[in-house]
Amino acid sequence: MTHYVCDLCGADTPVEMPFTRRYLGTQALHACGRCGLVYQPDRRDWATLEHTFTKGYFEDQIYIQTPATRERQLRALRLLETVGPFTGKRVVDVGAGEGEFLLAAQRRGNAVVGVEPSKVAAARANARGVSVHEGFFEEWADTQPADTFDVATFIYVLETMASPAAALQACRRILTRDGLVLVSTGNRLDYERFPFPLARILRRGVPRELHPYNWSVATLEAMLNVNGFTVVARDWREPKSLVLLARACEPYPLEDTVLDSAHRLKWYFRRWHFASYRLQAAERLTRTLSRAAHAARGLSSR
Repeated sequence: MTHYVCDLCGADTPVEMPFTRRYLGTQALHACGRCGLVYQPDRRDWATLEHTFTKGYFEDQIYIQTPATRERQLRALRLLETVGPFTGKRVVDVGAGEGEFLLAAQRRGNAVVGVEPSKVAAARANARGVSVHEGFFEEWADTQPADTFDVATFIYVLETMASPAAALQACRRILTRDGLVLVSTGNRLDYERFPFPLARILRRGVPRELHPYNWSVATLEAMLNVNGFTVVARDWREPKSLVLLARACEPYPLEDTVLDSAHRLKWYFRRWHFASYRLQAAERLTRTLSRAAHAARGLSSR
């Protein structure tokens, strides 16, 4: 295990979030005591975890193109189109998987390339006709000239990286002066409501190391700001996800960003834990009513 400090502010003051061990067994979620970034401070290195990703997501076919993954890609495309025509761009997709987003971007007339640490996924993407390099993004970016790309995308990827800050800094170097970065991510920490039971994102048996970061609107935007991006558009219509589009700019000082509070997060997780009982009961009732309605339709059609 390696101990990591906060990737946003550099502090080493992790605060354990209440009740999270109940959902995660021996693991727990922590928040930075200074900036409120929710992260996993102790985890294995990514070179070790890459095997888990490759075997589970690609070799065992856990990763498949579902309506949910297609929706993520469409939402990313729609948000990119809000700031101008998404065509004729040079696009890099970080964590490209089997190349689905790149194929969609290519169909719109863009020059595309991807980077993917899984050898299996990269080979499948290349077989589909898109260029995907096997390896870690930061290492690959070091081999690219500055001002090479117009758009970089992280679609459900930034929360899996060893250092989101290092990835965004590498991204900013290879983007043009007014280049865009799109970040789509899940497990959003929504202060305004508790849209689903906590158990649905804190699943026992799933190593937190595979997704060591849980973003809120504040911490994700702050992470972009301090690494040289300012948010120009956002899409948060779906409560389990958050999509931000940001343009390259001068890095913000941390003091000029909006941050979270570890104390507020402790209160939040405590409230969410108790709200989960009510939410789980509501979900069970909804499923029961849905099954009853389906059965009634089947009877009426006879």
